Amino acid sequence: MSRQATLAALIAETFGADEPKLFVLCDAGNGSAFGAAGQALDYDDAAAARYGALVMRPTAPHLSADQVECAWASEWIEGDNGYRYQVRL
Repeated sequence: MSRQATLAALIAETFGADEPKLFVLCDAGNGSAFGAAGQALDYDDAAAARYGALVMRPTAPHLSADQVECAWASEWIEGDNGYRYQVRL
């Protein structure tokens, strides 16, 4: 069985208490803004509420458009009107 963890747990493991916390949001379809490569965003209270409980699994190394290296990913999630997104860390 492969290891998995929530985004919130991985953020807590990865970043120190005083370090800025970030995650990568990838999207596709319906006028996507970040694209499949994704872009780093601040992991603030709003992001924690929306994405913190997502289950993440180890994945092949991935480099976001702004050069953040990721080793974890959620499944692609279907949103409204054909919009899909994925969270990486």
